[in-house]
Amino acid sequence: MTLLDWKNFLTANGGQSPSASVAKMLLEGDKPPDVCAKTYMDVLMSQIANPVMVQAMLTDLFAQMNELKKTADPESAAMKLKEMYEQALLELRYGPVRPATFIETIDWPLDTPQQRVEVVAPDGTHRHPVLSPDINSDDLKPGMTVFLDPEGAVVLAYSKMMPTVGQEAKFQRRLPDSDCVEVAMRDERIVLHAAQPVIDVIEAGEIKRGDAVIICPRREFAFHAVPDESDRKYRFVDDSRIPTIDANRDIGKPHWSLAWLLRRTDLLMNRPDILDLLEVRPRVGILMVGPSGTGKTLTIKAYLNEFNRMIRKRTGRDNVGSRVVRMKAGEMLSPWFGETDQNFERFFNDVYQIASTPERTADGEEVRLPTVVIMEEIEGLARRRGGEDGTAVYDRVIGTLLQRLDDPNDDLSQLPLILVATSNRPSMIDIAMWRRLASVVARFHRLDRDGLTAVLSKKLKTQFPFASRNGHSKEALRNALIDEVVATLCSPSGDDAVIEITFRDGSKLRKDRRHLITGAVVEQAVSESIDRIAFQAAEHGVDGVGLTSAMLIEALHRQVDNLADNITRENAADFIDVPENAKIADIKRLRPRAGAFANLLAE
Repeated sequence: MTLLDWKNFLTANGGQSPSASVAKMLLEGDKPPDVCAKTYMDVLMSQIANPVMVQAMLTDLFAQMNELKKTADPESAAMKLKEMYEQALLELRYGPVRPATFIETIDWPLDTPQQRVEVVAPDGTHRHPVLSPDINSDDLKPGMTVFLDPEGAVVLAYSKMMPTVGQEAKFQRRLPDSDCVEVAMRDERIVLHAAQPVIDVIEAGEIKRGDAVIICPRREFAFHAVPDESDRKYRFVDDSRIPTIDANRDIGKPHWSLAWLLRRTDLLMNRPDILDLLEVRPRVGILMVGPSGTGKTLTIKAYLNEFNRMIRKRTGRDNVGSRVVRMKAGEMLSPWFGETDQNFERFFNDVYQIASTPERTADGEEVRLPTVVIMEEIEGLARRRGGEDGTAVYDRVIGTLLQRLDDPNDDLSQLPLILVATSNRPSMIDIAMWRRLASVVARFHRLDRDGLTAVLSKKLKTQFPFASRNGHSKEALRNALIDEVVATLCSPSGDDAVIEITFRDGSKLRKDRRHLITGAVVEQAVSESIDRIAFQAAEHGVDGVGLTSAMLIEALHRQVDNLADNITRENAADFIDVPENAKIADIKRLRPRAGAFANLLAE
């Protein structure tokens, strides 16, 4: 219908207003809904900014009209359609309804029959409209979307659905005596209103600090808690098989740090009275430093074996589950910006969740058990900041680590945690991290004479075959072999140097074979010697086959020489004790003379 047709239509209808005439024509006519909508669109084209939207709205309106015409009360249906039609006209004239987010019902100080509520608009503006008589205030919950009239003065309707998308933040805590929560987004703390779903999970105890929540800062609301990713939760908890390392059986000379760790764990697990009386810190850290192969990892394995035994004894249960969380550089660092920070967040969330969850003993007692956090080769993550050698990328990592270890709410500091860190190059660790991890420093060194004797005594089992000599007993043969090996390796002869180190200041330092002997080297040499005996026994029979000191010394020399061949300026600190902060200019490989070893081979 064109404008000319419209004028003719008005003339034919006695000059009635377009609204009344069109309403009468459409309510009484039998035109299809799309035709009615198009007719009305032509009339309002000059007033409507978006004709497509209005056409769709009116198409739906008149579709409902045709359905209502079929009801038993056509007059009532016609009146309802008329009301809908008039409402549509009002929206076209004054604008559509305005959405807002419900906060709470307020006590209005003026004596008015209508109840007022507080809402916040999408732009952050707060309003205090009255409720429509059709709305019960008890049905409104914090976070619901309500719809205001165009003037923002009346709440006309509401939706029970809460917003399900938005920015993600980390839940921190619920503020006392309020329905507000504190969340963390990046490095910023924000206080927001809590929507009803968030209030429900808080009261049910199903949300903890660090969990993700969906928020809208402009509307000042936290709307939903985001469930943990099933493949991310407890990702860093060590569920591997408990090591069966027994210190008395498998370690020649246990380091003093093992006994200290066990005594500290016993205090945390069994003596809360002493902890309270002396205000002993529930969180403690030990930093194990020393070259590779000196027994740091072996000590940790022995401790974990004893820790598991203590857990079983304290609880009377075998199914407590792992209480060991392990940090590995390969799992923490990511080439993607922000992913490394998220990995650290997940790591410490695992730590917090395990450490803060009490366990029940077989008798029903609820106890708080210690949690062990292992950070091996920590210099790979806690590298000294401000470096000019391309290590500045670690500055951000250090910042994240320090932030979580220095938790502002002291959550982690009040939990029974045992932080065990190891390092081959302690000089590379950031000083701030050193202070937080190294409340106790345990230095591991290479084997001295007593250490080598103790390790050989553990590794050379009494059932091994030893080469017969002058009718001595097996025990005497074993002891004599150990004495000869120790005397050869640990007696400085002046001709056993394997490397020469030249420092940048021109000074030189020579290292003999004995300076490179560690428990790991001894274990490898013993294993190599036993293999040779096994091959001989398989070929010639067990009788007459036995281990000799010359065989073991040869294997030790070979292991040390292979190690020396792989020492460079860059990795020297991993294998050799060098002065701290000393800069190595060059390393020269030396070939020592046979010395006393040749005499043994000649026997």
